[in-house]
Amino acid sequence: MEFNLDKFFDDYLEKPQIFRNRNCLSANFIPDELPHRTDQIRIIAQIMACTLKNSIPSNLFIYGKTGTGKTAVVKHVSQKLNEKCIEIGIPNPNWLYINCNQVTSGYRVLATICNYLDPENPLPPTGTPRDIMIERLITLLESKNCLCFIILDEIDSLKDKESKDSVLYILTRINENLINSKVNIIGISNILNFKDDLDPRVLSSLCEEEMVFPAYNAIELYDILRSRAALAFQPNMCEEGSLRLCAAIAAKENGDARRALSLLRKCAEIVERMGKTMLSRTDVLTAQYELEKDTTEEFIKNLPVQQKIILLSIYLNQKHKKTPESNSGEIYTTYKELSKKVYSLNALTAKRVADLVKELDLSGVISSRLVSFGRKGGRTRMVSLKVRDSQLKSSLGDDDRCKAVLEYVPSHIRRTDINVDLEGHRYKALL
Repeated sequence: MEFNLDKFFDDYLEKPQIFRNRNCLSANFIPDELPHRTDQIRIIAQIMACTLKNSIPSNLFIYGKTGTGKTAVVKHVSQKLNEKCIEIGIPNPNWLYINCNQVTSGYRVLATICNYLDPENPLPPTGTPRDIMIERLITLLESKNCLCFIILDEIDSLKDKESKDSVLYILTRINENLINSKVNIIGISNILNFKDDLDPRVLSSLCEEEMVFPAYNAIELYDILRSRAALAFQPNMCEEGSLRLCAAIAAKENGDARRALSLLRKCAEIVERMGKTMLSRTDVLTAQYELEKDTTEEFIKNLPVQQKIILLSIYLNQKHKKTPESNSGEIYTTYKELSKKVYSLNALTAKRVADLVKELDLSGVISSRLVSFGRKGGRTRMVSLKVRDSQLKSSLGDDDRCKAVLEYVPSHIRRTDINVDLEGHRYKALL
């Protein structure tokens, strides 16, 4: 039966309205109150308060596991500080937030700051000499005539030690060249020993305060969910037990508030689609299953048979050779054997198999790299699995033909291993 989209939308409009404001369950939403982060808010406020008297706060480094409220608390304090600056009639600080998981190099961090200060004349993605960039950054900061807070979130994600050292050294020493403006750094990291690898010159320039955010427990997560549910849902749409179960699941895993909010949002969306009027514990368990469903396994289960054989060939080669990679020749040899003896299929050409290997590489289930052996040695592609053995076995185990060969030893490996003695010393194969 053909799906009637117009009728579906009409029916959707007639269903009970679950959400009052769906965005309140987003990890990016900053509420007016942050339960169980009063101590952290107070400490950061005490550090930043000197801004109200035209002083420069100490640099601040915040540590803690994912989903413990680090970024939310910093943004909350920054909003309140700006409001107070407006109230007493002093210039607002500029707050520049940079996620180093997205801006991963020292060059890009400095370019992002310059582009924020002067969006009309953006710097190119690469190629500007560092001294010219620093000079421009100093000029732009001086033109702002204010304190600029630079928040480097996920700072441990900067791709190499040189990036961390260079960008932190430049930003911590830049105040020496500023008269009208000043820079303050707030670093946020999931790694407690982040500073251990920094250059001693950087450490001496930081002059920072440090604090650690603890993970939430189940009671604290419940309070967070209850306050967000009051903002996000229509009245009386949530059973208390469903909120407690969401909190308990997230607390048992890692105390991640983002995880708890994501689970609650997924639960509400399932309830909305079903046209129900109340979130129950059963809906939470359904939402947990949906969130934990392994998309990689689903992808492998639905692969065409030829790509399944190629994936099996890579797996069997690595398993029985006990090496992390297989070359394209070994994969094609195993592929031809499986195609003929196990699946009774005509083998594809080596070129076509190479194309399918590239497709699997793009999907992320394998990784490959081209290796050259010089003009006379030629080239080969080295391939390795990026999925766990358990994922592969689980996804291919539903196919009886695949399941039958999960322990199969390719003949070219058997010929190599048949003459290995008990001590592991090889002698010449008699073939």
